[in-house]
Amino acid sequence: MPQQRTLFSRWVQALKNFSRSCSVIAALSVLSVYFYFLMEWIFFASKPSFMSSLAVSEKFAALVIPPGLFCIAFLCAIALLRLATGAIESATGVNVFSRMSPILPALPLAASLFILVDNYTYTLFDYGVISTDGWTRPLYGVWFLLLFLACYFFLYRRANALAASTARRSLLALAGILLSLSAADAVYEFATNTRSAGASITARTKLDRLPNILLISSDGIDANRTSVYGYERDTTPFLRAQMKNARFFENAFTNAPSTRPSLASMFTGKLPTTNRLLGISGILQGEHAYQHLPGILRNLGYQSMDITYHFVGGSFDYNLRNSFDVSDSRTIRWQKFSLPGSLSIVFANAEFMISEVVDRIRERLLHAFLIEKMVDEFEELTHEKKEFFRASADDLRLKSLYDFIETANEPFLVHAHFMSTHGPKFDIEHPHFSQGQEQSDEWMEDFYDDSIRQFDGYVEEMFRRLEQSGRLENSIIVVNTDHAKGPGHARTHARLPFMIFFPHHDHNGHVRSNVQLLDLAPTLLDYLQVDKPNWMEGDSVLREEPDRLRPIHSFYSARGSEEPGHPIYEADVVVCDRIYSVHFPSRRVGQRPIEGHTDRCQDRDLPDKDAIQQLVLEHLVSRGFDLSRDVRQAK
Repeated sequence: MPQQRTLFSRWVQALKNFSRSCSVIAALSVLSVYFYFLMEWIFFASKPSFMSSLAVSEKFAALVIPPGLFCIAFLCAIALLRLATGAIESATGVNVFSRMSPILPALPLAASLFILVDNYTYTLFDYGVISTDGWTRPLYGVWFLLLFLACYFFLYRRANALAASTARRSLLALAGILLSLSAADAVYEFATNTRSAGASITARTKLDRLPNILLISSDGIDANRTSVYGYERDTTPFLRAQMKNARFFENAFTNAPSTRPSLASMFTGKLPTTNRLLGISGILQGEHAYQHLPGILRNLGYQSMDITYHFVGGSFDYNLRNSFDVSDSRTIRWQKFSLPGSLSIVFANAEFMISEVVDRIRERLLHAFLIEKMVDEFEELTHEKKEFFRASADDLRLKSLYDFIETANEPFLVHAHFMSTHGPKFDIEHPHFSQGQEQSDEWMEDFYDDSIRQFDGYVEEMFRRLEQSGRLENSIIVVNTDHAKGPGHARTHARLPFMIFFPHHDHNGHVRSNVQLLDLAPTLLDYLQVDKPNWMEGDSVLREEPDRLRPIHSFYSARGSEEPGHPIYEADVVVCDRIYSVHFPSRRVGQRPIEGHTDRCQDRDLPDKDAIQQLVLEHLVSRGFDLSRDVRQAK
């Protein structure tokens, strides 16, 4: 009997040790994950980022829900590790679990310290992981391994000490509070989120054979600088020769002055004030992330690829979900962490936060371990010391485009956005107007004109390859741009090049009334004989011209000021050949004619400034914007 009691007491003690060991590791893992996400949340919240466009409650949800979701995975991993090591411990008597389990909390802790140090050195000394090359790259890999080992041994010692200490209860209580906070906010988000309705996409077409669709654009081109629109220099010889075969829009305008919100509106068919993507760092949220043209075409069986510039206009970067199969060499499987069904819509911001956090450590580790070179997109885009904007890399985009159209199954959708026209300096392969010159200043006109002529050559080569492969006759080709050129690209009053080539030259001819990029998605759906969803705000311009007095809206948001309460600092409205600008917070209205406009209107037919002001204010109020702050600031 005493021997049985001894065995029973040992079994009870072993069970207690097992419970304490698992609970301590679980608590340490929870705290490590929350620390990691807290540091990353502070990073995104303290700079212009996707978080700038979130309301306070959404920012809080982005702080507490992602680590809660991550902790579920960590707790499951701990349970599986316990099961896997149980048999080994029974056979060997070695406590394998206590030696292996600290690996789990050590990973997020080491990753957090690694990124914190990298952010610190890059901010103060302009040097970090991304700055390394050659033999210096693996030094950061060694540094991460040393951090990981230090975290492992620290947590191993703390776990053993805490398992036998009363402090274990405080640790468990803290972890429980954090998990409860995440669970409570998740329940609140689920109960109060009403944006899931209408997010599903269904599409039917009556066409027997669906055409391929190629959306070809280049950054920041004014129609007035293209010979196809009458410019004296022959900057677009190919498009000029082909314009008779296109549906040619003489007066086209953007709905946003920068690439990301412009492309988002083009694909969703929604104004920036509707989809709430107003700045260059914003993202699509809730159902807006799922309601778009690529999603409809995907539902019809289109294979798709997005060839853009990561950070500036990549569809995955502004959260265009379930859209392209591949965007900037990233497959949709890596696009975002995704929950099933409507949960993915309710917790879209949390999913995006997870993807951004994971991507930041992933890029650094792949670079440090010589697997994949890390590129600083923003630095390459904006650094004034660079002689050329090499980030354009349009030669690589061309190769991706040709590889795709030559190997893709039909029907396919490809969006290629070229960057060599971006400026302020231009990477010219074959100088024409700028031959023999050097780019000593920014925005030199000869180089800008050459960049447009270079884009025209890209379009010509694409037409030729489609024809050689026998795919030209069954392809819709859209040639356009995202916004006007200029420093900051804050120009929505300039006409944009916009042409659509339909199979067999269908629907060719000139359209003089104003059109907008918002009209592209409804127009393509009209050709495909697919009903336009009620959430699209643009109109089809396939069969008839729109009302020449139809107002076309565009909106400016100062970078870093995209929060829902006060995102607008200027709203532009194009009516016929005039553009009206409403400035905030003063609400002052300016008016001027549009250069080169081909559809002139009489002053008596145009609205006055008071009518435009009222139109803009009513529009913003209908979209849920609080204008009372403007009144307070104006006083």
